[in-house]
Amino acid sequence: MKKLLTYILPLLMITAVSGCGRKDVPTLLGHAAAALEKGKPETAQTLTEKAIHADPENADALLLHALTREAQEDLTSAINAATKAAGLRPDSFAAQYTRGRLCAAAGNNPDALYALGKALELRPKDRNTLILLANVNMRVNPLNAMRYLAMFPRNDSLWRSAAYRNQIGIGMILNGSLKKGAENLRDAQRVEPKNPIYLLNMARFCDYYAKRTDIAVQYYQQYLKLAPAPGNSLYKTTEARLQRITGR
Repeated sequence: MKKLLTYILPLLMITAVSGCGRKDVPTLLGHAAAALEKGKPETAQTLTEKAIHADPENADALLLHALTREAQEDLTSAINAATKAAGLRPDSFAAQYTRGRLCAAAGNNPDALYALGKALELRPKDRNTLILLANVNMRVNPLNAMRYLAMFPRNDSLWRSAAYRNQIGIGMILNGSLKKGAENLRDAQRVEPKNPIYLLNMARFCDYYAKRTDIAVQYYQQYLKLAPAPGNSLYKTTEARLQRITGR
């Protein structure tokens, strides 16, 4: 969350406005941003609600309110606030990007792609926007995902990174290039051998595409050793799959 705030908060155009009650809005938002950075989303929410009450059409107040709701895992409220902010300020990169990111997290692919597309128009080479557009398109249109990955600014260290190789590998596999896709997944896993997601992607490739369940079992087992707590839904799904193919 702190990294996200570092990216978003400087983009907010918090300016003083005239009128009864509105003069306090910049101060409220400043305190709300500080509270959110300190890990106090409930306090930040109270402050943003006061700001919105004083100035209902303040896009920055709505956008910061969206972040407070996200921090409390209320994606529906967060998306509603970000959508209002984007409607009030369609030319705001921060509003469009935040709406798109939240919709992507909620699995609302059409709205995510629309908002992120608007964000990319406003900031054509923004790396975070390109990453999200690639991620969402992996779910709905893998060919488009590859197009966005190819739009990344030329950067050899990025292209050699495990995260990039992993995404390229997934895109290639989904587009039918199994051999090259597998090579990229292996590259990602070699660069970061203890990254559970890269291990899981290798396991799933071996399981569902290469039909080598014997190798998949090894990757699944490594993933379960390194994955987050057993309560994680992905952990449970993987555990169930492993039991199914091993018969125990």
